[in-house]
Amino acid sequence: MIIEQSNYYFRFPNEIRERIDFNYNYLKPKIEKSLKGLSTKPLYHIAFVTDGDHGTPSFTETGVLFLRNQNIKEGSLDLSRDKIVFIEKEYHEKKLKKSKIKKGDILYTKIGTIGNSCISPDIEANLNANLAIIRIKDKSIKNEFLMRLLNSKFYKIYSNCESMGSSQMAISLEKIKNISIVIPEKEVRNKVVKLCKEIELQAKKFELKAQESLIQVNKKLLDELEINLPEKEIGYFFKNGKEDNSNYYYKFSNEIENRYHYLFNHPKLKILDLLKNKYQTVSLKSICREPIRRGEQPEYSDFGVIVIKTVDLKNRFIDYGNTLKVSEDFYESKPQAHIRKDDILISSTGYVSIGKIDVFDIDEPAFSDGHISIVRINADYDPYFVTYFLRSPLGQLQFDKWFTGSSGQIEVQAEDLGNFIIPSKESMPKEKQKEIVDKITKEYQRALGYEQQSQSKWQEAKELFESLILVGTENG
Repeated sequence: MIIEQSNYYFRFPNEIRERIDFNYNYLKPKIEKSLKGLSTKPLYHIAFVTDGDHGTPSFTETGVLFLRNQNIKEGSLDLSRDKIVFIEKEYHEKKLKKSKIKKGDILYTKIGTIGNSCISPDIEANLNANLAIIRIKDKSIKNEFLMRLLNSKFYKIYSNCESMGSSQMAISLEKIKNISIVIPEKEVRNKVVKLCKEIELQAKKFELKAQESLIQVNKKLLDELEINLPEKEIGYFFKNGKEDNSNYYYKFSNEIENRYHYLFNHPKLKILDLLKNKYQTVSLKSICREPIRRGEQPEYSDFGVIVIKTVDLKNRFIDYGNTLKVSEDFYESKPQAHIRKDDILISSTGYVSIGKIDVFDIDEPAFSDGHISIVRINADYDPYFVTYFLRSPLGQLQFDKWFTGSSGQIEVQAEDLGNFIIPSKESMPKEKQKEIVDKITKEYQRALGYEQQSQSKWQEAKELFESLILVGTENG
C-alpha cells in the first residue's frame, strides 16, 4: 500500500522488532492498538487456510478453471473470457488436491494487490500460489461477514503491514493465518450483513443498467448506419474465446487476398461486405494527415511529460490520473511518440488489450509507449466517429482479420491498421458523423452515470459495515 503523504518515525534500539520498514514499525503498532479491547480470534482458529499451486502448470484450451490474481475482485469473481485459463482435469484431480475450490470458500489475494477477497460460487476450479483459500470451520461465522471484513479499509492496511517485498509485496500464508479477526456478537454480524446486502443489491441494479447502456452504444451506431447485424451472424471475436463448434470453409485461389491465414479469410468477415455494399469505404491510412505509427519505449522520470500506456486506455476514456512520466529532454528526443489533442490512440498488442481505442482529449504534451498506435486523421473526419466505429463489431472484426502472432503475443502492425476500412466522407459527411457521435456520447454518459451511482452504493455499503463492525479502529 502506497502512503500518499510523507511520514517519518523513530525507534530506540530496544524497540526495534524483526523489521525496520515503515508499515511494520509505524502502522502495525496503530493496528494492534486499535484491536485492543475488541473481541478477536486468529484466523486459523475459525478457518482452514491454504494456498494454491506453487508450480507452473501448462494451460490448456479447455479443462478446469485455474484462477489467478486478476480473477479476484473485492466481493466478486471475474470470469471474463479474456481473464480465464484452464488446466488439465487430471492435473487438477491428482496433483492439486489441496487447492481444489469448494463452494463458499473465500479466495484471497496474497501478492501484488493484497487482501482482495471474494466468495467462490459452485464451480470446479483450482488456483495458483498467489491466492489463498480460507475455508471457515466455525459455522457460527458466515463467509459473507468474513469476506466483507477482509475487504475493509482497516484489514487492507493490516494485511499490507504484514507483507514484505521490494518490487512486489506479498503476504505469507503464515501471516494470513495469524490475522486477528474482529468477531462481534452473532446478532450484530447478521444484522450488519443484511443491511449491507440491501445496499449492494441497489449497486448491482445500477451496474446492470450501465451494462445495458453500453450494449446500446454499439446498437446505436449500427442503427445509425442502418446495418443490421443479428448476433448469431456476427461470429466470434478472438477476445471472446474460440468458437463453440469446429467449422470449415474453402476459397478458390482467385478469391485469396493478402494472406492465407484462416482468420483473414473467415466467413464471418462477410459482414464487412454489408458495409461496403451500403457505403463507399476508404482505408484508415488514406484519411490520416501523417503515417500511422507506434510510440517508443519510455524511460520513466519523476517529473516531466505524461506517458500514455495500454493500461491508461479504458476503451471509453483515458485515465490521466495514474499516468507515469518521462523527462522533457527524453520527450523531445523521441518526436515519433508525441501525442497531440484529438489523436486516436489504439492499443495494438496483447491478447487482452488489443483493440482498445480512445481519443486523446486534452491540450498538453504527451508521450505514447510502444504498444500504442497513434492515428492522426484529417479534418474531414471526426475522431470520435472513427473511434466509435472501430470499437463497434464492424471495427473489432477487422482486428480479428489483421492481427498477427499467437499464444497471446498478438499485435496489429501500423501498416495493417492502415488497411482497416471505414465509411468515406462522401457517403458519411462530417456533419452526419457528428450527429452520430452526439447520440452515442449520450449513451456513454448514461452508462457513466449508472456506474457512478453503483460505485457510490458499493462505497456506502462498505462504510456502513466498517462503521458498525470496526468500532474503535478508525484511527488505525
